Amino acid sequence: MLITLTIRSKGSGKWCLGLSKKDSIEHFTHSEPVQLILQSSLKILAKTAHSTSKSNRKFNLSGEKISGWITNKELHKYPPREPTQLLFDLEIINNQKQLSFKNIIED
Repeated sequence: MLITLTIRSKGSGKWCLGLSKKDSIEHFTHSEPVQLILQSSLKILAKTAHSTSKSNRKFNLSGEKISGWITNKELHKYPPREPTQLLFDLEIINNQKQLSFKNIIED
């Protein structure tokens, strides 16, 4: 199943991958481990976390390696209020959710 993640600022030059409210509600729970495959040599075990407040039910995937990958790929350089969106493939393998990066969504 394909889902879209959005680059979100965490402030202080840090970045994360944001899940939509719909995908957060339908496919994930709070603090759920997710295997994130950003490229063949970069696999990260991350956990979902609330994006701002628990009431909005949107989750982020964040961490130093995720932020570094976003910065290295320059995915954080987008026009104001038009964040970069990325397409990921969601699979469940051995009872663990896995998100594999596919491509950047171009307008």
